Amino acid sequence: MGGPPPVSGADTQPQMPMTAANAAPVIRFIDRSPLQARASAVAEARKRTQAQVEGAKAEIQKDRESAQAGLQAEAEALAREIVRRVLEPAGAGR
Repeated sequence: MGGPPPVSGADTQPQMPMTAANAAPVIRFIDRSPLQARASAVAEARKRTQAQVEGAKAEIQKDRESAQAGLQAEAEALAREIVRRVLEPAGAGR
């Protein structure tokens, strides 16, 4: 009997020395409570969602301005056609 079987996984990998640079994410993870982590995730999601809403509002505004310009041009063309027909001599178009 030769003792316990060898352990596989992370324990068998060469260990990297812990430095301030590679310890910071671990320390932040350990120092944050689950409630703080959740609040941080919610705040980040809210920020992303707000950016999406602002982008959608800008797109809607551009669409509105484009539609308004198209309608204005169409209204002007219809007005010119009405004036032309009203001022047209009787029987000229027949």
